[in-house]
Formats: sequence, structure tokens, C-alpha cells
Amino acid sequence: MMDRPNSSDSGRRPLVVHLITRLDPGGSAEQALESCAGLAKRGWDVLLATGPSIGGSGVMPDSGAARIELVTSLTRDPHLFYDPIALWQIMRLLVRERPEILHTHSAKAGILGRWAGWLTRIPVVIHTPHGHVLYGYARGIKNRIYLLAERIIAPVTDCLVALSDGERRESVEAGIGRDNQWVVVHSGIRLDRLPPANPPDEETGPLRIGVVARLEHVKGVDVLVRAIGELQTTDPPPRPCKVLIWGAGALDGELRALASELGVGDDIDFVGTEQDVNEFIGSLHIYAQPSRNEGMGRALVIAQAMGIPTVATNVCGIPDVVKDGESGVLARPEDPADFARALRVLIDDDDTRVRMGRRASEWMAEIDESGHPIFSYEAMLWHLQHTYERLVRAPAATS
Repeated sequence: MMDRPNSSDSGRRPLVVHLITRLDPGGSAEQALESCAGLAKRGWDVLLATGPSIGGSGVMPDSGAARIELVTSLTRDPHLFYDPIALWQIMRLLVRERPEILHTHSAKAGILGRWAGWLTRIPVVIHTPHGHVLYGYARGIKNRIYLLAERIIAPVTDCLVALSDGERRESVEAGIGRDNQWVVVHSGIRLDRLPPANPPDEETGPLRIGVVARLEHVKGVDVLVRAIGELQTTDPPPRPCKVLIWGAGALDGELRALASELGVGDDIDFVGTEQDVNEFIGSLHIYAQPSRNEGMGRALVIAQAMGIPTVATNVCGIPDVVKDGESGVLARPEDPADFARALRVLIDDDDTRVRMGRRASEWMAEIDESGHPIFSYEAMLWHLQHTYERLVRAPAATS
């Protein structure tokens, strides 16, 4: 281990370096930023290192009291030239800062960062994958390479952090780490800052069904579009509905073309990303999440906390967030007909929709051992700090 003063002797909190591949908009960046800001406010010395964002700056504005440093060669995709340089840059940062804890986020930063932590003998190395990529993302050899890399690097990781028990369980079953290496820390939402839900009167207009998603394969928005096509062919047809898709991405044009091809273009609006996401979710009668893979689903938490019932796929961490038949309805993944069936449960029955919305709100208000709502920002920080303190006192064996 590196020769450095004991933080408990000086009365200060240990230095924690967080490393994430990039800080582009998304759940992993939000969680990393809010974790760093919250820990810094609680007295921890925090530095957040990141690769450049798509826009090139690598810096997002709200980092709280945490420092931010750019790792210029850290890119999202594998690169034979830049990856060794990024590894060297991360090692130089760690040697200079000498943290007690290195906490990596996302796949690329997790692989390079953990090797850098091992090579520089950082006392405690923690990794949050922010959902596994065992299915629903790339297919074939890319998935096998990812799985092999995660299996190889897991033994040099003191603690692996899952967003949900489903993610933890599926990762262990795939041979990524031992069960006792994993802890679950939900991606916490600032529930006290959510605006009140404000959907239009359902008696004077169509029901509003919406999704918040990157327009990429893993988010399954095509499944939702096809499910709306399925609904239009049922007899009797459902009550009028308007589907609103909040997001942007590479599949935007393809999804619009699919809606037109299925004859549901007039029923679906692609609203982009200009509207505040919380206000958008609050304007819905039903929230839909057709993901092929989802570590947890922050939008599912937001919707339920606002009292909006959900329809989602039964994958990875979603069953830990949505109580099937209570706060929402789960459908089989990759099955537009079953997703249409689940939507119709809430479309056709006003009483069921109201009951599930009420139960969703109650479920999101339930308290865990932290003394805070299970999926709250405060609970996330409590569990994260508890994990840090446990590992700093007695770092786990990595053999």
C-alpha cells in the first residue's frame, strides 16, 4: 500500500477519486455527479475525473464542492492508441492525489481505472457498472469480450456496486465477482424536488402515455411503437391515447419511419429533449419503459413517486422498482403484443390506474434502514458512505 498519512489521525475524511468515462446527460453521469456533490457536502475530499463529453468539455456545471479533472484520452469506445495513454494519465492522477478510495463508474472507466488502481496500489477500489451489458446492447463477440474483461478484473476490485438486486444477481450468475463483493446502492432521486404531477383531465382528451429514453436499441422504444400498432388492431379498440417519446439518439429517424409504416404516426409524438424531464413525466397518465435491459430505471422511480402507474419490461433491475400488479404492470421483453396487453390493463380500467398510481406513490415513500425513502438521494448517500467507511476500516481481500 502507498505510504500516506492516516486520515483518521488528522480528523479529516478520506480522499475519494471518482472516475467516469464521460459526463454526458444520462443516469450514470447524474448519479456520479450527485454522489460527489453530496459526499463533498458531508465532509469528504472528492475529486471527479472524467473523459471528454460528446461536446468536448468533459465538464458539467453542477459538481457541488467536488473538484473535476479531465482525462483527455479517456474515450467511450476501445482505442489501441488512446487507451494506453488514458491508463497512464489515470495512473499519474492517482500517484499525485494518493486517494484512499478509487470509485470507478461505467465499463470503460471501470476497466482502465481499476487496473490503474491496482498498479498504483490504491487501498480501496470500488466499481459501479451502472447496469450490466450482458444482454440488450451489443451482440456476439463484443458481449463476450466485455464478459471476459469483467471476470478478469473483478478479483482486483474490493467492492462492486449494483443499482438493484436484479443487476447484482445476474452479474454473479454470469461469473462477474463473488456474491460477497457486491452491495446494492440504488441511484437516488431527489424526491423532495419533484414537481406535482399535472396530467390533463382524462375525460376531455386522450390518455397520455410517455417514455423517457435515449433512442438506442437497448431502450426498446421500437417495442413501444410496435405495441401501439398492436393496440390499433384489437377489437374493440382502446380509448384514444397519445404516445409521447422524450429523448434523442441514433434511432430517431428509424423510429419515426416505423411509426409511419405501422400507421400510428398520428398517435406518436417525438418531443425531443427541450422540456424538463420531471415536468414531462408529471404530464402523463401512464409511464412506459420498454427497455431490453435496465439496471434500475430512474424515470420509473420519478413516475411512481408522482403517483403515475407504469408499464415496463421484466428485465434486470426493473422488477425491483416496479411492483407487478401493484404499482404497475410488467411485460415480457421483446414482445410488443404482451406490452400492448400490459398497457391495456391501465388504459381500459380507470379504477385500476388510480389504484396503482396511489400504490406507486406509497411504495416510493417506503423507508429503508437509512431512515430515508428507499430510492431517495439521501438513502443513496447513506449507503454509499456506509460502504466507504466499512471498506476504509477493513479493506476486503482481493484474492
